[in-house]
Amino acid sequence: MTPLPTLLAQAENQPTTPPWFWLLLLLPVLMLFMSFRTNSRQRREQQDRLTNLKKNDKVVTTAGIIGVVVDVKPGDEVVLRVDDRTDDKVSNRLRVLKSSIAQVNPGEPAVGDAK
Repeated sequence: MTPLPTLLAQAENQPTTPPWFWLLLLLPVLMLFMSFRTNSRQRREQQDRLTNLKKNDKVVTTAGIIGVVVDVKPGDEVVLRVDDRTDDKVSNRLRVLKSSIAQVNPGEPAVGDAK
C-alpha cells in the first residue's frame, strides 16, 4: 500500500483543469437551455392566441392569406373572410384549421372595415 504523503505528492503533480475549460462546457449548455425556454414560451403564447381567437380578429395563415375571422367553429376550424366583394359568383370565405394560422392581430380593423 502506498503511504499517504506519496499519494498527496502525486496529486499535487497532476495537471489541474483550467477555469476556462469549465466555461467552455457550461456556455453551450446555457445557450441550449435559453433557446428551449424561448421556444417554449413563444409556442405557449401562440397557443394562447389561437385559443382566444374570436370574431373580427385579423389573421395571417401560414400560406400568407390575410383574412378576418367570421366564425370560430367548435374544434379546430375557423372561417375567414378574405375579400370584401359580395358577388354571388365568387366565394369570399375560407375554412382553415387553427393550426394553419401563423399570426393573430386582435381587434385590428381589416382593410375595408373602416367606415
